[in-house]
Amino acid sequence: MEIRLAGKRVLITSSTRGIGKGLAKVFLKEGCKVVITSRSESHVEEAINELKSVSDQVYGFTSDLTNYQSLDSLISATLNKLGGIDVLVVNSGNTPREPSTVLENSIEDWEYAIKLFLLGPIYLSTNVAKIMIKQKFGRIIFISSWTVKEPQDFFSLADTARASLLQFTKLLAREVGKYNVTVNAILLGSFPTPTSIETLNKIANKVGLSYEELWSKYVVEPSAVKRVGDIEEDLGPFVLYLASDLSSYITGSYFLVDGGTSRAI
Repeated sequence: MEIRLAGKRVLITSSTRGIGKGLAKVFLKEGCKVVITSRSESHVEEAINELKSVSDQVYGFTSDLTNYQSLDSLISATLNKLGGIDVLVVNSGNTPREPSTVLENSIEDWEYAIKLFLLGPIYLSTNVAKIMIKQKFGRIIFISSWTVKEPQDFFSLADTARASLLQFTKLLAREVGKYNVTVNAILLGSFPTPTSIETLNKIANKVGLSYEELWSKYVVEPSAVKRVGDIEEDLGPFVLYLASDLSSYITGSYFLVDGGTSRAI
């Protein structure tokens, strides 16, 4: 069985660091043409320079998931550069407020989180889906977290906003499925990225634990496999499968890639 993705045109949001950049590398190794994004122009330039060591078929644009005009510009720029979009991976950064509990959040914090984790992804995916329908092919993959199944106190903003995206995944999938466009979500466990490490350090300070104690008690021990994930080895192959022709009968679903951390059914 071969996953044939060479030449596919891939757009990945929030992809100059961590999960997004790791997935960009995975797609580039398969011969795809990849567009990466960030709100920071310098981050885009740095990531492009790094990823070009994998393939020169990588391009980057500044974009903000909370700004609809910015997303319109991103779609136009991607179409101009690639000529189409075969795969859309919607990855989001973190809110500046988190880690925070419900009563620590202002209404402005909630509004920003809903734009970042729900409305932005809805706006981008529905507009890209229309392009995919004309192509008679498309794969939309939302990157989320296992904590939408088991909400965690300090991720109150993200968990609340992301939960509705699972309902949207199902609804969009039903509408576009007949055009060979699939829509799925992946609920991630713990992957060591600069952002996740920074967030865990903040939580450790809040609860009065050392980073090492927090890492062991709340990250490694809850996992059935007693380790964290590797983006290229544990996540990448599954994302490639969902992006390929082999997954054409799989849509409107969510998948836990969390090392058995979640106990929810």
